[in-house]
Amino acid sequence: MKRVIIVSIIIISYILVCSSCGHLLDYISNESEQRKIADEILRCFNESNNNALKSLFCEYTKESFNLDEQIQKAMDFLQGNILSYDSEKKIEGGSSGSYREGRLVKNSTSGFIENILTDTENHYYICFYNYLVNEEDEKKVGISKLVIGIGARPDGGERTVVIGELIE
Repeated sequence: MKRVIIVSIIIISYILVCSSCGHLLDYISNESEQRKIADEILRCFNESNNNALKSLFCEYTKESFNLDEQIQKAMDFLQGNILSYDSEKKIEGGSSGSYREGRLVKNSTSGFIENILTDTENHYYICFYNYLVNEEDEKKVGISKLVIGIGARPDGGERTVVIGELIE
């Protein structure tokens, strides 16, 4: 009897955690989506594919900035081919979501790729900020800002190149 009660409590707890407005599932989804975006960003830099990198940015940023020039500066800044990065670390840096009637209608996230090593033995990091969902303004879905810095992770004194800007 005691065993049945313990198993029942565990099952009920699991159901409550998994159905809590979907927040846990959104978190897992955010990490998965951010990892896909991170992999695509790294692929673009490795292939020096400016157009593919530009396609990851939201329409708002594409219309508001000279992305071609900023992307070229970023491509020139990151020296060498990417050999590895700290793939064991979580990519998603944080998120903020809005729900309406139990449905995710706005999801602002950030991603962080640490300890990027190139064949020139330089270390870099990349931070990016994006909306995965924005039903209020679809032109903001995509990356709005990307920062590349020298060093395995930011320490406040490094050189950086910025593409775009953070949007609300």
